[in-house]
Amino acid sequence: MNDIKTTKFKRSAILWVLWMMAGMAGLLFFMIKAYMASQANEMLSTLGFQLFFGALLGVSILALKDFKYVKVNPEQRKLTYYSILAPFGKNVEYNEFAGVIKPTEFTIKGEIATIHLVDHNMQTQFKLSETFYENFDEIVAAIELKEIKNYEYGFWKYFQLTLTGRLKIKNRKK
Repeated sequence: MNDIKTTKFKRSAILWVLWMMAGMAGLLFFMIKAYMASQANEMLSTLGFQLFFGALLGVSILALKDFKYVKVNPEQRKLTYYSILAPFGKNVEYNEFAGVIKPTEFTIKGEIATIHLVDHNMQTQFKLSETFYENFDEIVAAIELKEIKNYEYGFWKYFQLTLTGRLKIKNRKK
């Protein structure tokens, strides 16, 4: 009988998320303050100020979207995850996916392993990163999907996949 596998967060990942959330709260505070100042007509350049902090807030959300609490149920062939973008959870069934790709990403701390679930349209839809989890290998092993190999992947596709989490997978011609 297979057990449900759940993610175990690294302590550094939890501290990073708390730091990012505090930063996002600060950004929201400054955006509201700028909006109130623009309503009182006290500041001429509030639109630029709001756009700048809005862009920072967007980047913060992009960074936090990969931090997920995941439950993998091999018997039911599905996983459930909770994140800042899905606080009440979202179920993902394996039959919705053609397989996985396992690219590596490069960070300040070095290479990290990632896994992306690829749907039947060959579009990446879901990402897990070794950055946040102590039991990353255990979670990946519990996701019983075949690995898609020999696909087109270069610098620009790496950049696109890292920033957006989305990539159309095309097989290399032999």
